[in-house]
Amino acid sequence: MPFPPPTHGHEESSIGETLMDHLVSKPSATRIVALDRDFDRLHLEKGDHLVIEQGRNPHDGCTAMMELDGDIFCAQLYWQKGQWYAATDDRRGIVTEDMLLLGVATRAIKNQIID
Repeated sequence: MPFPPPTHGHEESSIGETLMDHLVSKPSATRIVALDRDFDRLHLEKGDHLVIEQGRNPHDGCTAMMELDGDIFCAQLYWQKGQWYAATDDRRGIVTEDMLLLGVATRAIKNQIID
């Protein structure tokens, strides 16, 4: 054989021993949260799960876990005209100083079990 194939000696790296290794890249800064209500904006339903990474910088259009006055909720964040806006199924508006960003969703896991 004059020339080896281009894939000679190449090995695929493992995606992880388990599915959790693949879904959670930073275990110490990640939590998995089950939704307790529907989030129609993103077609998420009660029982679906979000993989939330704490300390991750938000980006335009991301899904974030927010806290305001002790109430924790999911919101979609948008960057417009030099400021952040948050949108939920019920409300939308400017992100205020009182709101706390708990983390940004990196993945959504749909609940496939039908009741």
